[in-house]
Amino acid sequence: MKSLRKDYCEVCGGRAYGGVHHVISKGSGGPDHVYNGIQLCQSCHIFEAHGGHLSKRFLFAIIAKREGVERKEVEETVWGLKV
Repeated sequence: MKSLRKDYCEVCGGRAYGGVHHVISKGSGGPDHVYNGIQLCQSCHIFEAHGGHLSKRFLFAIIAKREGVERKEVEETVWGLKV
């Protein structure tokens, strides 16, 4: 996967560090693909994403905007690659 690591959160714009969050977790068969990764700050990662407050659809929309494609393409690609 190309490097997605940024110094800012793609949700709130706050300072981010650490690994990229997989929208569909690796443990759930999520692919290691640019369309399945998003950089989050600690708060958005732990409390929002893992807390169930950020939907996959919402995160895929942010990824689609970043990549310059439609959300549907991102979702279809990621779900199609799911192991």
